[in-house]
Amino acid sequence: MKTLALIIFACALLLAGPVWADPPATSSTPELVRQRMEKLSVDLSSADAGVRSAAIKTLDVLQRTMIESLTSHMNDRDPEVRARVAALLAEFQRQIRTTRAMACLSDTQRQRLASLQESHQEYCQAMFGTGKQLKLSVLKDISRKVDRQKIYEPLVILGLYSQFEDVQLAAIDAVVQSGYDNPQLAARLVELSYSPGNVQNYGYNPYNPYGVNNLQAQALAALQKIRSLDTAAPLTAIAFSLMNDYSGRQAQLADTAAQTGNLRLLPTLLPKLAETAITRSMSNGVSRISYTNADLALYIMVTVTGQSVEDYNICSTPINSGYNSMGFDSNEKRMDAIKRFREWWDKNKDLPKYKDLKPLVLPDVNHNTGSDTID
Repeated sequence: MKTLALIIFACALLLAGPVWADPPATSSTPELVRQRMEKLSVDLSSADAGVRSAAIKTLDVLQRTMIESLTSHMNDRDPEVRARVAALLAEFQRQIRTTRAMACLSDTQRQRLASLQESHQEYCQAMFGTGKQLKLSVLKDISRKVDRQKIYEPLVILGLYSQFEDVQLAAIDAVVQSGYDNPQLAARLVELSYSPGNVQNYGYNPYNPYGVNNLQAQALAALQKIRSLDTAAPLTAIAFSLMNDYSGRQAQLADTAAQTGNLRLLPTLLPKLAETAITRSMSNGVSRISYTNADLALYIMVTVTGQSVEDYNICSTPINSGYNSMGFDSNEKRMDAIKRFREWWDKNKDLPKYKDLKPLVLPDVNHNTGSDTID
C-alpha cells in the first residue's frame, strides 16, 4: 500500500507541474491537478500553434507516464491495491478524454455543451465515455432531429474527433442531415479529408479514385454541401501538395475548393498560371495527359467563376474515373487556355464582384493533423 501511495502522489505531482513551481500555500494536490488539467485544456485550444503543440506533447507524456505507473500494479497480490489502481486508471483516462474533448470546442460550443449537460445528460455522458455503440446511438439520433438552433453541434464536433471511424462517419452524416456549418467543424472535415492516417491500404493502384477510403470521401462530400468559404484556402493548399500523387486525389479537393465560391481564390492563384513546368504525366487510355501547377490553378479559377472547363480544353475526365481531372494532352492547348483566361480576366477584373479582392494565404500542409483523436 505504501508503494501505491507513493506512485499516486508522484503522478499527482507530475500532473500538478514542476516541483520547483510556487503553488498557493492553501492548494491541495488534487486542486493542483485540476488546475493543471484546466490549463492544458486552455492551451490545447490556443490560437498559437506552438502552444497547442506543446500542450499535446505534455498531455501525451502525462498520459503515458501515469498509465505505465498505474498498470504496473494491476496484478498486485493485494486485491485492494488492484481495485484502487483500476479505479484511479479509469478516472485518469476519463480526465484525459475530457481535457482533449473540451479543447476541441470553442467558447460558444462549450456554453452550448453546458446547456446540454442539463437537458441531455445521457447524450453528454455517452460522447465523453468510451463506448462506441453509445456514441453511435447519440449521433444517429441527432441526425434525425431538426436542429435549427444547432444545440447538438458540439456533440457532433466531438464525434468527428473520435478514434472510431464508425463514430466519425456517423458524425459526418449528422453534419449533412442537420446542416451544421460551424467553421471549427468544417476545419475538422478538411483534416479528415486528407489525413494519411485514415487512408485504407489498397496496395499500389494509381487508378484508385483519389486514393481515399470511405471516411475521406464522406468528409469531402460533406464539405461540398457545407461550402464554407473558410475551407477554400486549406483545400487548395492540400491539392497543390499532392501534385506528384498519381491517385488523382487533388481532383476532388480542387473541385471542393472551387465549389466554396470563394472568389479570393482568383488573386491567390493568378500568379500560379506562370508555373507551367510539368510535374508528371499519365495516359487516360486515349492520349498522354501532362499536369502542371498552372493546370490546377486554371481549373479552380475557371470553375469558381462559373465558366466551362470544356471551353478551355482542360482534360476533365469524370471525377470518379480515378484520373486526375485537370491537365492537357498538349502544351499548345495549355498555353492557349492560359492566354484565354488572362484575356477573360482583363475584361472582367473591374466588375464589382472581382474588384479589390484580397488574396488568400495558403497554409502549410501538415499531413498528420487528421489523426488527432480524443478517445
